[in-house]
Amino acid sequence: EQIEEDRRLFFVAVTRARENLYLMFPAWIGTKPLIQSVFIEETEWIHVSTEIWTSNTEIQDIVKNDIKNELMEYRELEFDYIQTFLETYKLSPSDLNTFLEEPMEFLNRAVFKYPFIDNQFTIFGKVYHRTLELFYLKYKSEWVIPEKKYLTQTFKAILNSEVLTPEEYEKLIEKWIKWLEGYYEIHSKQPNETIELEYSFRRKNLNFEWVPLTGTIDKIEKKWFTWPNNNQLFTETVSLIDYKTGKAKTLWQIKWLDRYWNKKEGEWKYFRQLMFYKLLCELDSDFTSRFEIWAVALDFVEGKDGDYKYI
Repeated sequence: EQIEEDRRLFFVAVTRARENLYLMFPAWIGTKPLIQSVFIEETEWIHVSTEIWTSNTEIQDIVKNDIKNELMEYRELEFDYIQTFLETYKLSPSDLNTFLEEPMEFLNRAVFKYPFIDNQFTIFGKVYHRTLELFYLKYKSEWVIPEKKYLTQTFKAILNSEVLTPEEYEKLIEKWIKWLEGYYEIHSKQPNETIELEYSFRRKNLNFEWVPLTGTIDKIEKKWFTWPNNNQLFTETVSLIDYKTGKAKTLWQIKWLDRYWNKKEGEWKYFRQLMFYKLLCELDSDFTSRFEIWAVALDFVEGKDGDYKYI
């Protein structure tokens, strides 16, 4: 039954081609060889070319040549869609970084919303974020740090809903749990008070110079030691926390500076993202009536090479 549904979907896809149709699949994923879909075999086309590309560059060249030959071009329908999309679109910090790094990627991901296949890095980041959210929600509701077992079991339960082969799961779970346990050992000793989790600006209707903005802050923490100020009786002094997986960065890398305070290419997207969150908070009257920003910080939660940083 499922095969028949997939076959119908394949038929719908191939019949949308007007002039040219390319059917491609990766020959390998890591060290795992793949075979072509049975649907390709069933077509029994005479003019079938089987080629192996060893790098993404060759595929990109093919796409670029297609664009030059006007086999792929945007028409009025696409421009109408973009116009409609932008009427309700709100810019997020991740979309801004994507647009500045690679505008075509922004067009494909944010505007046209083309699907993409998760890899172990995107799966890890997604599962890790959700695990920490649930962990701190439990802490916030009970005011007692949950046991390490709760953290690891939650992580495994969420990971089980992701698409991984048994071999991939066994290979990755041990390493990921070890990183998670390391994070627990560090942050369970003297945790800051968590005030908000997944604080969203999606429904706030915020604008900066006529540009609609949105975003979600992973965690808002209360700072126990604050400088006296006129608003201290009415607002709480807080830090804005954004989780980051991957290798931990130094303060200089985050600020996009070298040791002589000169700007340099590098991890500027992290600093821009933090400033974006700070701007969102300053534009939000609900936030400013409750909180005063003490700091913005990145929490490198992965612990790659045993390095956990809170900067």
